[in-house]
Amino acid sequence: MNNIYDYLIDTNYISALWDENHKSHEKIKIFTESKNYSHYLISTISVGEILFGQEFNKDKLHSSIILEKRAKIREKIKEHYGYIVKIDRHVSEEYSKIKAALLKKHRRKGRKLKTEYITEELYTENREPAEIIGVQENDLWIAATALCYNYILITDDKMAKIEETISELYPDFKMVHL
Repeated sequence: MNNIYDYLIDTNYISALWDENHKSHEKIKIFTESKNYSHYLISTISVGEILFGQEFNKDKLHSSIILEKRAKIREKIKEHYGYIVKIDRHVSEEYSKIKAALLKKHRRKGRKLKTEYITEELYTENREPAEIIGVQENDLWIAATALCYNYILITDDKMAKIEETISELYPDFKMVHL
C-alpha cells in the first residue's frame, strides 16, 4: 500500500545529495529536483549512519563545529524528508526473511548452514553472517523497511545480492539505482 511517501532513500543518496564534491552529487540533485521532497522518507538506520559519521570524525574538528553540523543535519532531515521511518516488528520480520534467504543462497560453497556454525564460527569471530556473504548489515535493514511498507528504495549503492534475493521472494519489490 503506497501512500504519499513513495520513496525510501538510502544513506549514500543523502550523503551525495548534501556533499557538492561527491561524484554522484549532480545526478542525485537532478533526480531529487524532479520529484517532490514530501515523497521521500529516511530510515532511522540512515539517521544513525549519518550521525555516526559525524561522531567518528569529531576529533578532526572542534566540538562546536560538530554540534553545529549535527544541528544542520537534523534540520535537513526534518526540512527535506519530513518523516523518519522507524524499525518495528514488521520490518524485523522482513529483515529475518531476507537475511535467511541471502545466507542460504550465498554461503560459502561446501559449508553446511547449521545453527552451530552460525553461533560458534560467525558470531564468536565478531562477524555478522551478512558480512560473510558480502552485504552491509544496515543495507539489509533499509531494504527490509522499504519492502515492508512497499516503498521504492532509492540508492547510489550496489546492492545486487540484496535486490536479487528480495526480488526472488517478492517480485514486486522496486529499487532505483542512481
